Amino acid sequence: MPKFSLESIDVGSHLYLTAAPGIEVGTRLRGGHFRDTVEQGVVTDHGSILEIAWELVRMREFPSRPCRFAALFLWPDEVRARAWHYRQGIFESETSSQRGLYQVEVERICRIWAADMNLISYIRDGETVGALMQRARQYWKSAPSERTPEILLHGQVRVRKNLRELGIEQIVPIQDASVDALIRESLWSDLSGHSCLQSQSDDSRYLLSLQMTVTTDLPTPLAGWIGLELEGLNEMLRPRRGTEPIIVTGHAPLSYRLDDENGVCKTPYEFNDPVVADAARECVLGKRRFRPVLICNREAAHYWQLPSYWDGQIPGNWTTSKT
Repeated sequence: MPKFSLESIDVGSHLYLTAAPGIEVGTRLRGGHFRDTVEQGVVTDHGSILEIAWELVRMREFPSRPCRFAALFLWPDEVRARAWHYRQGIFESETSSQRGLYQVEVERICRIWAADMNLISYIRDGETVGALMQRARQYWKSAPSERTPEILLHGQVRVRKNLRELGIEQIVPIQDASVDALIRESLWSDLSGHSCLQSQSDDSRYLLSLQMTVTTDLPTPLAGWIGLELEGLNEMLRPRRGTEPIIVTGHAPLSYRLDDENGVCKTPYEFNDPVVADAARECVLGKRRFRPVLICNREAAHYWQLPSYWDGQIPGNWTTSKT
């Protein structure tokens, strides 16, 4: 994923924005609509409480920072924008989020700031107002994380491209028997890094992470998720909820990112079945084989805006973990 620098953003920079669907290319946008959202939230709404705490700290201690109520919220690149959009909406329904996703060009900058979006994404049970305000101070004074930088802009942008122009109903299935046969024989894998099985905080859930290099030789671009079959188990493990689909083009490693060329799939699998946990532990120790399965469907193609999709599952080869 490309490194982010706030200093690199200027008039003419291309950034990414979530907004209402169906905005036409060329439309100019300014901030300010978020204030109504916060003020209409009920007093017990966590989002509104966070925003009020953040604004109090900004006004008192960081008045030169852009007010969130009047800002446009932007991402520095398409990878982060698509991932956030997916986690916030698409995987929560059978079709997709109703939000639009756009590439925009910066036309005017009055104030700009970038912070770590994770700091304003949660409230812990029993968390005090003082603790919230301390987290807000960290948000307003610290550099953003590389994974979740949130850009706040007071100014103006112009829509350059609709990243969800193709509606899900416009994406058509591939119906070619020869292509179908080639696709089903196009997945290989081997171990490329450290794999581990971790118990979650309550010891009733487990998180399996296997690092595989998965390569393909496909006749057409595909999009999907990497499922995992453990030898001897009937159920395939699905990626952890909220994992974005990958895109696969031609002869190349499968990648979760547009710019990732090393092909390492760090897919997390979460489950609470002790039998599956025992099987996963044996896989990590090299005592049981496993294989990746590419799960393709229309939803994944819609995420990457592919005009056609292949619906099915492609199993890779059986492999053993390095111990």
